[in-house]
Amino acid sequence: MKLTAQLTALREETRGLTPIERARRCCDLAKQMEKAGEYEAACEALSEFWPERDGLPNLNDLDEPAKALVLLRVGALSGWRGSTDQAPGSQESAKDLITESIRIFERLGRTQNAAEAHGDLALCYWREGSYDEARIHLTDALSLLENENSDLKAVLLIRAGIVEVWAQKLNEGLSFYNQAARLLDRSEDHALKGTFHNEYGSVFRQLAAPENREDYLDRALMEYTAASFHFELAGNSRYLARVRTILVICSSRLGNMKKHTSIWIALVTCSSHRTMSARLPKLTTLAREPCWPKVTLPKQNVLPETPYALWRKATSRQSWPKR
Repeated sequence: MKLTAQLTALREETRGLTPIERARRCCDLAKQMEKAGEYEAACEALSEFWPERDGLPNLNDLDEPAKALVLLRVGALSGWRGSTDQAPGSQESAKDLITESIRIFERLGRTQNAAEAHGDLALCYWREGSYDEARIHLTDALSLLENENSDLKAVLLIRAGIVEVWAQKLNEGLSFYNQAARLLDRSEDHALKGTFHNEYGSVFRQLAAPENREDYLDRALMEYTAASFHFELAGNSRYLARVRTILVICSSRLGNMKKHTSIWIALVTCSSHRTMSARLPKLTTLAREPCWPKVTLPKQNVLPETPYALWRKATSRQSWPKR
């Protein structure tokens, strides 16, 4: 219902505007919906400029900056939809659109937009398993933001970590996640924080697998719990459902099932961020009890302190495993 209202409001707000102004408004809303995992609604927001989902965008009457914005959003959404639907060839068409947007952004000197586009292009290569190409574009993107401490830089660092983890280079992945963690204390983007905790938890799942280490699974459970909390606040139901499924899997592998099931039930019954906040004291009480062993990683894996003041305050305890 909320998505329908947003799309209706968009049509009302853009009535009477120039095509360039409409394109910018539509791209802004599509990006918000994309971040929330609402890919079909994001496509609908772009329907004026992308009427055929399998076709090219309509760039008539747009100036160069607006063309590049539409190309980037259509390309990014093509990549996400193709990944979700497992559509053959979808990543190639997405890469073509995003590459064209990069050419325009670079010609115009719009480094922020170019960095964002390089990051989306890297995702397309990552989905195909082309990790070297993904690394190249993420390096290019980060070089454009060298002296910045922004959410976009955190996004790029997290994506760089994802590529390394999928390439089974966990130390390199942790290094990128550690850099991203230092930027996220300042961020108010719950979707971004949820993504960080989700991906960070995946590292501990992989570290736990060879010897079925319960201490690593404990840590993964805490990371996925934090991810669920932030995805709930962000309204991202797609990733919230995924991370809660992973929480069940992690909990099922732990020895103290009664304890972790209690935490899990307290979490999944939350239907809104207000309910979640009300239940945090209960989670804190459970978490303070002695079932969370300190995590000791190999010496080359140096982990920072937990980056989020809110989450640390809600679940602070002496036995919190240090990053």
